[in-house]
Amino acid sequence: MQPVKKLFPKKETPFIHEFMDEIKKHHPTIWYFKSHGEPMQVRGVPDILMCYYGIFVAMEFKIMRNGTISYSPLQEYTIELIGKSNGIALTVWFDNRNGDVGIGGKRCKDKKQAVVELLATLEPMVALVKEMNERLRGFTHEKTD
Repeated sequence: MQPVKKLFPKKETPFIHEFMDEIKKHHPTIWYFKSHGEPMQVRGVPDILMCYYGIFVAMEFKIMRNGTISYSPLQEYTIELIGKSNGIALTVWFDNRNGDVGIGGKRCKDKKQAVVELLATLEPMVALVKEMNERLRGFTHEKTD
């Protein structure tokens, strides 16, 4: 008998929390900010802004409904701007029909596989960012004696 996939609730927030908890299991020291779409916040900002070892990653979380994902025009514009400035902008999605999870066009069997694939994709950039940070050490915001 095949194990039954755990389906997420129909809202994005529980999906976001479970996905980010999975990332934190691998790297507990990452920094991220969860946008809330409050009236005083800039509209169109992706759900998660994350700094992963110096790499800027913006993640928009979507629940796929009837096989489609929809964005607001401001979300599309913001994702485009992040890409143009060499940041990484990704859509992490959940298919409410079958429980699949994906990143962009890549379908994964579950959130654990999606997180592993995301981190494996970012890993080659980490060494470059660490080297750059060493060169910029004197310019960064650090406590001095």
